[in-house]
Amino acid sequence: MSWYIFRTLPQCEFDAETALRKRGIGAFVPRETRLLKRRGQNEFRPKDYPRMPSYIAVELGDNPNWWWVFDGRDGLGFHLRGVIGRDGKPAPVPAENLDRLLELSQGHYIPHTHSAPTRKGLAVGDNVRVIAGPWIGWESKIDEIGASTCHLLVELFARPTRISIPVEALQAV
Repeated sequence: MSWYIFRTLPQCEFDAETALRKRGIGAFVPRETRLLKRRGQNEFRPKDYPRMPSYIAVELGDNPNWWWVFDGRDGLGFHLRGVIGRDGKPAPVPAENLDRLLELSQGHYIPHTHSAPTRKGLAVGDNVRVIAGPWIGWESKIDEIGASTCHLLVELFARPTRISIPVEALQAV
């Protein structure tokens, strides 16, 4: 079976996934689960967020007639905006990329006790690890701290490259 990537309306990824599964179509949204503390409460609760906002993976078979997915039943046509492909034809997701998407869809908790909620906990020259976003797993030293982001120097293409990362996506090492 072949998998394809569809675009959705913003914040409609999980609704589209539910509607597709009700029709018997394989679908998943790569997600991450965060533990959030609600205002006025002392306990953390899990909440799912899409790792790829506005995108969903859909299993359509080897020779898809993908247009029928937009017919409007179950409100699905409203949630989906298009299919990713080339020359007007949908392009299947290569198997190695699909394995990575499935791995990302397993989700993991990001405990707030290990993240840096404010810049007060970090200083220029501190070693940090990126715990969220496309640079997840990278370690580097802080080069500069802004209002809500930190600038790190990472070795990329055999030379130091400056990247900007939100403070909440960093963990002190």
